[in-house]
Amino acid sequence: MEYGIICLLPILVVIVTAMISKRAFEPLAFGSVVGYIILYKVGFFGEWVTAYLSVIADNAWFWLLFFLFGSVVRLLTASGGALGFTKIGSRIAKTRPRALMITWVLGLAIFIDDFLNNLAIGTAMKGITDRLGISRHLLAYVVNSTGASICVIVPVSTWAVFMQGLYEQQGILVNGTGLGAFIAAIPYMWYPMAVILVAPFYIFGIIPLYGPIRKEERLAGEAALLMESNGGLSKSDALSARFENFILCKAADEEEANEFLSIINETKEEMKGSNPLNFVIPLIAITGITIYTSDMLIGVMIGLALMFVMYIPQKIMKIGDYFDNLVTGMCDMMIINCLVSAYFCLQTANDQLGVAEYVISKVYPLMNASTLPIIAFLVVSALAFVTGSFWGMPAIAFPILIPLAAMYGNNPLVIGAAIVSAGAFGSSACFYGDAVTLVCAATNIKNYDYARTVIPLLGVPLVLTLLVYIGYGIFFA
Repeated sequence: MEYGIICLLPILVVIVTAMISKRAFEPLAFGSVVGYIILYKVGFFGEWVTAYLSVIADNAWFWLLFFLFGSVVRLLTASGGALGFTKIGSRIAKTRPRALMITWVLGLAIFIDDFLNNLAIGTAMKGITDRLGISRHLLAYVVNSTGASICVIVPVSTWAVFMQGLYEQQGILVNGTGLGAFIAAIPYMWYPMAVILVAPFYIFGIIPLYGPIRKEERLAGEAALLMESNGGLSKSDALSARFENFILCKAADEEEANEFLSIINETKEEMKGSNPLNFVIPLIAITGITIYTSDMLIGVMIGLALMFVMYIPQKIMKIGDYFDNLVTGMCDMMIINCLVSAYFCLQTANDQLGVAEYVISKVYPLMNASTLPIIAFLVVSALAFVTGSFWGMPAIAFPILIPLAAMYGNNPLVIGAAIVSAGAFGSSACFYGDAVTLVCAATNIKNYDYARTVIPLLGVPLVLTLLVYIGYGIFFA
């Protein structure tokens, strides 16, 4: 059944509800319900419940991974290793630009998987950036500027494995393989390259920060200055109270005050040990095992076992404390798992409604050899952003747009690169998608705040990408 323009209603509901409520889970759940009302009318509830259960069952890997990574973060913090890493890192990253550039370089180094990239780097750097007066929002931007983008332009990653399969399915081969085609297309993947290269311009102030993130930077800077003027990490209850009162006065509303207070509580918490090796070794182990096994879940499980072996003999925590932190960390990620499940459910509804096919059919009359590259990028970017489907949209778009490239005489590598680049844009911009959700979890900001402060910064690389695709279409297509 073709639903016409009504198929866009669930997406519209999500965006409008998110803007009004400033929340993420409820708009996604509401949007998915609207989708199932359109699909199944009065019988929608049973179908929606079935779909939700199916989504949870089909994505059990994600649920378990996110739960266990919550345990990893909680144990790294409780061991004092995170504090130790922050102290060591602060000696190296003595300035704002240096700290953010270290974050950026680490993002380039962890290219095997965007989930691992976002979670590990956000967790590692937030203590350092807090001390330097860098807002968690700017940290989230720098972390996610490399996330999916570096995975796209390095052919040894989870993204590359999936995307090269799309080239093979369409018969686009270089040296007889889809991997060869993917590698040959990398020079045309202009959005991931742009977003990676633009980040240092923001870091060094060559491109000034703009929009709501300026306020967050000011508040974070004022908080860091007050902390520094009172001797750094405070052990005085009186001083802590003064610091908290300062933040409450400076914060524009209760939500901002609570956000800053949570950062303060993390920073001033008295922890045992503070040996940075208790932080670094488990993260290196998780990264190395993930690369070796190509399965992040195995890496995280072995990392948790390693932390048990490390922490108990050091008497950092008792066995009971270890498991208490393990469970508490899982609880910390419950809202993340609910949010990701809601977005998968919405994605399922959008697929059944035929959102991608409808949008592409409407822009088809605008396509020709010159416009196909820019339209391919724009349409798939928009679909990836609103549906949160960063691999699903390219999988749908390849069989539709690659034959059009052959018909119009376009280079299929370029059109394929535009589609893959669009998936990377969706991953960095969709504020309720899994990648951004993990960045927000690692940096302790809300998805809505990411949308409000970080998405505007993506405007520069997006405009640059559009100009390049337009120029290519005019002069080379």
